[in-house]
Amino acid sequence: MEKFFKIVGIIVVLFIAFSLVGWIFSFLVKTVFWIAIVAGVVYVVASVAARRQIGKR
Repeated sequence: MEKFFKIVGIIVVLFIAFSLVGWIFSFLVKTVFWIAIVAGVVYVVASVAARRQIGKR
């Protein structure tokens, strides 16, 4: 019975560890995705503003 509880304990610890790693990885991927979207919007706005400045001269 002792071996059974050790195996179940290891499985539970591994499940919690993989869940935590998955949560952290998905959080990082979502964060990078949103940073890329914001950076892209800023780049497009700056590009359009620069073209309008060139056209006014």
